[in-house]
Amino acid sequence: MTDAQRLLADYVTNGSEAAFRELITRYLDLVYSTAVRLVSGDTHRAQDVAQTVFIDLARKAPSLPNDVMLGGWLHRHTASSPPKSCAASAAVNSVKVRRWK
Repeated sequence: MTDAQRLLADYVTNGSEAAFRELITRYLDLVYSTAVRLVSGDTHRAQDVAQTVFIDLARKAPSLPNDVMLGGWLHRHTASSPPKSCAASAAVNSVKVRRWK
């Protein structure tokens, strides 16, 4: 069991905020930098994506397998998060453009 898996298990079993905080500290750069690339450098949207990914981790942690490779899961989950926010943002920008004309 890796250190990250032990921290995740501690969070799931005991509700350890310290363990979850440590996971965020370790993986925030990975999640944020992935999000920045996926939202074309929009740092505000990247922050929103990163926050959503860690909220999802907190929610889904009990259902993750004990041998989860957390870095891979977070990267994959981050990569799948932006399309929803990108689509919503594109729709809002489209409406703004139409109103401007």
